[in-house]
Amino acid sequence: MPRSVWQRLPVGGTFDVSGRFRYEAAPADLSARPLYWRGIAAIEPESVAVFERLAPAGGGIVVDVGAHTGLYTLLACSVGANVVALEPVERVHHQRQRNVALNGWTNRCRLLLAAADAHTGTVEVVEPRSSLPSSAHLAGAAYRSDEGKRVT
Repeated sequence: MPRSVWQRLPVGGTFDVSGRFRYEAAPADLSARPLYWRGIAAIEPESVAVFERLAPAGGGIVVDVGAHTGLYTLLACSVGANVVALEPVERVHHQRQRNVALNGWTNRCRLLLAAADAHTGTVEVVEPRSSLPSSAHLAGAAYRSDEGKRVT
């Protein structure tokens, strides 16, 4: 099916991704459609291929910063790694929690509602207004707009 068609077809509920893990589609989830229609290779294929080769199997640790709904967290768990995943947007964090729980991997994942920065302390994060944003950033980032909801 051509990309111009599957990009417009709604995806809802839970589905299997390339025989590796289960994924729950959320409204406005930019990852759900390509994962549903094309599998794991549809999203960032070059990065996913390298990640799969480097992910430590059998208990190694992966840190997923800006984890969003958990694609790389789920990939790491699918090879047996343990994961510490940071996501600063609460509604996205909850979606990631559901995806990890759906696969029974909560015992191998430490899912933090947090941002990463070079300094210890509290930072302000700008959350875009969409229901499942994929581009939250630290407030004051020179290359980003500060339009959106600010959270500390």
